Amino acid sequence: MSRLFVSLNVPEDVKRKIVQIREAIPESNRFRWESKKKIHLTLKFIGEVSEDIIPSVKEKLKFLKKTHGFFCEIYKFEFFYVKKVPKIVWMRVKVKPLIHPVIEKINDVLAEIGIEKDERPFVPHLTLLRLRGHESPEFLDSIIEHKFEPITFFTDEISVTESTLLPSGSMYREIIKYKLSKGIEHDTGQGNET
Repeated sequence: MSRLFVSLNVPEDVKRKIVQIREAIPESNRFRWESKKKIHLTLKFIGEVSEDIIPSVKEKLKFLKKTHGFFCEIYKFEFFYVKKVPKIVWMRVKVKPLIHPVIEKINDVLAEIGIEKDERPFVPHLTLLRLRGHESPEFLDSIIEHKFEPITFFTDEISVTESTLLPSGSMYREIIKYKLSKGIEHDTGQGNET
């Protein structure tokens, strides 16, 4: 079985800016943030699938090569909550509305091979930190109140990535990368371990 997701790739220079921003938050060095190489914008979490379905996933998503790239803007920190308790720190991303029909088509073509459609609305975000519940209110306030110059960027890459859960965290391995609107498709090799 493989645990897969589809994501809009974030350029390396943008990832470096994100790391600089979060390092400027007081006490941030005490916490285990997501590694720079794992920062991505999830378009579709596929979940656990058998490995023999992966070729079909690749084939169904070939339409992405005819999709144009996207301009994005990262502009603030937010939390995801569970029972009113903050559990995940993330950055909100503004993406052109044109991304919604792309996500809808991703869901439609994958449903043809038995992968369930997402029921929840798409919230463009970058997951940065999973909270353990022992963080001080002061640290949480410093995150949500932290202001930074919005980061604008353009991306023309979408990847299908395998995430393997390990005791030390997750390991990512890019399965395939689609270069948007340029007809270039790259199969890639080894994963990245954190």
